[in-house]
Formats: sequence, C-alpha cells, structure tokens
Amino acid sequence: FMDNTQQAYDECNNAWDNGYEGNYWSDFDEASEGAWDNDSDGIVDSPYNIPGGNNIDMYPLLIPTVADIRLEIPVATNFTQPLGTERTFPIEIYNDGGEKLYFNITSIDNWVIVSPSTVLMSAHQPGEKTPQITITVTIRTEDLNVGNYNTSLIIHSNDPDEGLLVIPINLTVTKPTLVWVSKTFN
Repeated sequence: FMDNTQQAYDECNNAWDNGYEGNYWSDFDEASEGAWDNDSDGIVDSPYNIPGGNNIDMYPLLIPTVADIRLEIPVATNFTQPLGTERTFPIEIYNDGGEKLYFNITSIDNWVIVSPSTVLMSAHQPGEKTPQITITVTIRTEDLNVGNYNTSLIIHSNDPDEGLLVIPINLTVTKPTLVWVSKTFN
C-alpha cells in the first residue's frame, strides 16, 4: 500500500498477514513513523493497525515487494554545445524496492547515446545499501547542423508505479569557436 491518503479501512474481520509476512505500508516504513526493524529481517517489529475495526497486520514489511525505480539527474537537460563536440552526463538509478528491477533506456535520436541501455538490478535487501547504477548519457553534435534539437530519453521498467519515465533533452548547437594563433618567425 503506497502513498494513499488512507492506506486501508476494514470494518470486518480479515487477515492482513499470512502468519509470517504482511504488507508494505508507505506510511509505516521509517523509524520516525514507529517502524523499527531491530533484527534487520525486513519485517517491522510492531504491528500496523488497520482503521475501521480490530484488524492489524502483525508482520508489516519495511521494503515494498515490488521493483521501485528512483532517478537522480545531477544536471539540467538543457544544453548549448558547439558543433562537432560531445559531452556526457550521469543518471543515477536506484532500486528502492524488494524485487529485481529491469529497465531499458532508449532515445529516438542518434545524437544521444546511453550506456548501458539495458540493466537488471538486484532487489533492495533490509539493512543493506540500496542497489544503484550510473548510466552515462552522451550528447554528440558531429552529425548535426547549427540549430535547436529536442528529444527524450524513454525509460521502460518493471516498476508498477513508474513503468514509463520520460526525460526531455533540449540541445542548442552553436557554431564552433575558432582560435587564431599568430606566431612570427625570425
């Protein structure tokens, strides 16, 4: 149950766990929310109360049991670049979820190169560092003309909430700068 105004409501008598593992509750996954996991098994040490009756999830999960992609792009994706040059920028991709994350990044324009473009990342394990990979995006202007160009990076993944992400890229190609060197010979 992720990012709902009200995660659940149950006036009946239902089971919210299977006796050893329950559900992930995004409003009960941090110590500041009362969710402690002292034995690092991925199960919160205290139950989650379900509003509406006397129902509880005895074994709430600390990490979602789905792939959960998170991006960090440390630079703006609006570039001005001279003709005949190339530049790179990183995209940090994390898997905050408890399942393996598969993603593929593509661009419809050949002046944008992504490496690696297809990745399978391990699941996030309780008590361990979040799986992360750096993707390198290269912008090449050698086959372009002076002018403005727009494209997008398309990221397809198995994240159930963000299975399709679009990163716009805007490029202004300028004339190359010429440098004259003058030297006198004796």
